[in-house]
Amino acid sequence: MSEHNSQEHRTLFQYKQGVQLDKKDIKILYELYKNARVPISVIAKKAALSKDTIKYRIQRMEKSGLILGYTAIINLNRLGYKWTMIVIQATFQNQHKEAEFLQFLQSSENIVRVMKCSGSWDYQCDVIFREQHELTQTIRKIKELALLLNFTVLTSLREVKYAHIPQAFFRDIIHEPAQAPVGRIDETQEKVALDSTDFSLLKLLAQNSRTSLLELSNKIQLSPDATKKRTEKLQKNNVLRGYMPVINTALLYDEHWIFMQTSGASDILSYLKQHPHVQAIYEVGYNYDIFFWLSTKSVGEYEMLLSDIKTKFAGTITKMDSVVALREHKYMELSNVEITPACP
Repeated sequence: MSEHNSQEHRTLFQYKQGVQLDKKDIKILYELYKNARVPISVIAKKAALSKDTIKYRIQRMEKSGLILGYTAIINLNRLGYKWTMIVIQATFQNQHKEAEFLQFLQSSENIVRVMKCSGSWDYQCDVIFREQHELTQTIRKIKELALLLNFTVLTSLREVKYAHIPQAFFRDIIHEPAQAPVGRIDETQEKVALDSTDFSLLKLLAQNSRTSLLELSNKIQLSPDATKKRTEKLQKNNVLRGYMPVINTALLYDEHWIFMQTSGASDILSYLKQHPHVQAIYEVGYNYDIFFWLSTKSVGEYEMLLSDIKTKFAGTITKMDSVVALREHKYMELSNVEITPACP
């Protein structure tokens, strides 16, 4: 979801509108959250509604801008990529210079996410690369286009938790922990050998993970059975970790991104992994040890939850910075693979 895409941006803190959902809608979202390829018939059975009603409710959530699309969760380390986060505090001579800076971030093949923030940092970027010189060139260009006040490169070691909706959203309808598959980042996992057909299949699923098996097979010119076997092999090899809806979080929560340095991360990671308001957690290297997203309904709730975390781990946290996620200028799961808008 880049700037030139017709799709709305996922996060707009300043313009949070809210959306009316009942328990049936939330149940539908939960089934999609667990597996965005789940058949309508399965959702209908679990929600005790007709298939036509399920289709109507999903389309309504798409038209409202809540569901922006459907994508695949892909372990990029298994594709030979390394993943780095860059956080930037910068100033610009004028709006044109900032627009030029953003244009570079949006067009770069190595940058898969760009978030405008408010707080300790102004921008956060996810950068993927196979060769070190790709990262070096990206950093050099950023330094050319922005007057940097502060700048940090965080090596992403492991993704502990990842979702577009916090578990707290589902607490009224489920009792077990609601956690989406993780595994896009794990530096311990080596690259696997894939052919061009595998990559074509991954790209199609990253564009729209609800694409039917028949349509996938037609596009990669294999039989449905052969396509299914390839998909299962990608899952078995931990390349393809799951499927999820892309949710416009701004209609539900505000996202606060926390950067933390600790004297021992394991206990904090265990706590955050089970926290219902924590959407995503990353083990990182360099200036911070942990980076996580805390989603809340209000500033008061944010202050209460963050204070609780700081109190629980007062002897462990040595440094903490935070930002509010304002506007997502780019988001994709694979380089140069736009997620198809659910409602063009």
